[in-house]
Amino acid sequence: SFSAWFENETMYNKFVANTATSLELEMVDTLGNKYIVLLPRVQFTQVSLDRPDGAVTQNFTFKALKDSVTGTTIQITRDPV
Repeated sequence: SFSAWFENETMYNKFVANTATSLELEMVDTLGNKYIVLLPRVQFTQVSLDRPDGAVTQNFTFKALKDSVTGTTIQITRDPV
């Protein structure tokens, strides 16, 4: 699961429509190496919205599904300095 701030409700609407989507997370370690975690196909199982002061904070629970193109549920790429 994750929580994030969004400018609109596009991701929430994917949950309502039961539409699969992808998620990508980029991290950089203290040496500057980059790691990209890709979940090429996920389905949201629960979503809640919080709208303090007009911002849209969304809390997602999801499950990873096998992607027919990559044949995986997760892909991790290391991009060294």
